[in-house]
Amino acid sequence: MLPYCFPNNLSKEESKDLKFLCSGCFKAITPEEGTPARSALRAKSKEAMIAQDERMRKYAQARSNGNKSGPLVRGTVVRVKVDKVDRGKLDHHSVPGVIVQVTDHDNYRIACKGRVLKECLGAQRFQVEPIKKAEHYELEEAFRCWETMHKISIREALTFISKMGGQGAFHCSCKGACNKNTCKC
Repeated sequence: MLPYCFPNNLSKEESKDLKFLCSGCFKAITPEEGTPARSALRAKSKEAMIAQDERMRKYAQARSNGNKSGPLVRGTVVRVKVDKVDRGKLDHHSVPGVIVQVTDHDNYRIACKGRVLKECLGAQRFQVEPIKKAEHYELEEAFRCWETMHKISIREALTFISKMGGQGAFHCSCKGACNKNTCKC
C-alpha cells in the first residue's frame, strides 16, 4: 500500500497489515493501456520464437539426413553406433568401418575390420569420419576384398575389435561334444 492509503471502510491501524492496494491507488499507478512497452516486448518475443523454430527445423532436417555433406561415396570412413545392449561396459560405443557399397535406396553396406556387416545401414545409424582414412583403422583390406568376406552383425563386429571380449554372450561353434577345451564354452 502507498503511504497514507487505506480503504474507506478501514481505519489506518487496521489497513497497515493488508497486502493490497485500494482501487484509487491501483488506478493512480497503472496506466490505462497496460504495462508500458508491453506490445513491443511481445512482438519481439514472437519474432525470437519464430527464429528459434526455423533453427530447430533446419537442425532436425540435417539430423534426419544423417550428414551435412551430401551423399556418401565408397571409401568413406564411418563409425557405426552400437546399442548399449550389444556392448560390454568397457567396450567401444561405435565400430569403425568403411563404406563399400551404396544401395539404390541410399543405404550403405559397411565393411569392418575383417568382416562385412549383415544389414545395410541408413545414414542416421553412423557418423562420418571426415578426417580419418581407411589406413587409420587398418581397413584397406576390408575395402579391397569385401565381397569374399563373411557377413556378421554389429555385435559380432564389436566383439572382433574388443579387448574385453564384447557383450558377453558367446555361442559355441563346436559340432559335437567339447572335448578339446579350445573353444570359449
